[in-house]
Amino acid sequence: MLHTHVCDFTFKGDRIIFDVEKRLLLRNDPGDACGREENSRGRVQAIAIKDSRELIARHRSIFLLLSSACNLRCSYCFLDACDRVADGGLMPLETALRALDPVRNAKGTDGIFTVTVFGGEPLLNKTILPALLAELRQLENDKKLKITVILVTNLTLMDWQTAALLGRYDVTVEVSMDGPGEIHDRNRRYPDGRGSFEKVMQGLDILRTYVPAHRIWVRPTITRSVPVYDILSYLIDTGFRKISLGACTEAGTLNIPPGEFVDGLDSAMEKYVELLKNDYPVVISPLDMYLRKIYDFLGRNARDMYLDCGAGMDMIAVAPDGNIYPCPSFWAGAKKEEIILGNVRDGFDGRHPFLSGSQAVENLSLCKSCWGLPFCDGGCKMHAYRPSDAVACRVAQTHQPSLWQLCLYWYAFLRDEMPEVLRDIILPVNAAALQTFN
Repeated sequence: MLHTHVCDFTFKGDRIIFDVEKRLLLRNDPGDACGREENSRGRVQAIAIKDSRELIARHRSIFLLLSSACNLRCSYCFLDACDRVADGGLMPLETALRALDPVRNAKGTDGIFTVTVFGGEPLLNKTILPALLAELRQLENDKKLKITVILVTNLTLMDWQTAALLGRYDVTVEVSMDGPGEIHDRNRRYPDGRGSFEKVMQGLDILRTYVPAHRIWVRPTITRSVPVYDILSYLIDTGFRKISLGACTEAGTLNIPPGEFVDGLDSAMEKYVELLKNDYPVVISPLDMYLRKIYDFLGRNARDMYLDCGAGMDMIAVAPDGNIYPCPSFWAGAKKEEIILGNVRDGFDGRHPFLSGSQAVENLSLCKSCWGLPFCDGGCKMHAYRPSDAVACRVAQTHQPSLWQLCLYWYAFLRDEMPEVLRDIILPVNAAALQTFN
């Protein structure tokens, strides 16, 4: 079947046309034959900070790095060494509670917060969970807020007592799991080389006794030469309803090449559409997020909607020693000392150069003229924070444009051929629908 669907928009005087059937991007077409209104970007790159409390009030996402250690030795781990006990080890309860000041100082009109319990492996520090979770739910009740609590874990240390605790405090659990055993155990192994799949499945069985299916998510990391469609099929069959795909781009020989990366996500979209066509409620990220942002720009003509993680602005990560970073990746980075934004004991540094906006994509020569700028913030901000005028993301010139082109293709195709499926992807999934599959 020959498709004639296109995404057609104007950006900085260039008419951008994307041919769906050929997956071909045409740019620098002078003039705007369609007479469409130009979608200009009106982003504010720097925030004038008069008082650091102004920025603290923005922090809606807080990562608590409960442990700098891990009991596994995954091949692609973003921590160079998992035995980082000397770096702070386990977060004391006092530090974890101090890190909740943005929530504690919020007003009832401040809306929704997300607190992510992270690591390392956070269950190495499970003894502080009862007091931490009780404090979060007490704050939620006292301040009339909505606090989503997420625990990211490899599940190998899950026990009945911890599972019951997570269920009692309505914690969402994101499981690190790469698919069936033969794929999972390639990279997610114990220090002695044993695979962790069997232990993960035991932990999953325990967890499901107390935590409903719609609050158990899974994050597979996609490496070179793995069948993405088969992995998704397996995870769906295993009972997961929200899947967050991660691509390995920082682990040398395991890195997934750009072409294989896009092919894998293409097969993921095929699976996604297949499930939704059959009224099977599921969320596959980041595909839903990218399609939603394209819709914001093309479908609603939004002028300030683009993909931004919010590191340092809306998001912070607190390390076991109390140091504040823009996100967990900065804490794990080689030059992490350069990007400390304060400490929970002394306060947040709202004047740190990272917050000036100097590394915004519009100011980077390899990004500011890119056709994808209306949607993209340049990728990982950890890679962007460097002294030179460099491309924001190491993989931006390879993976990032290909990803946006793929999503433009699917957006135009679904818009024209299956609008009901596009609607189901773009609109927030009804949690009640997911609960019917518990």
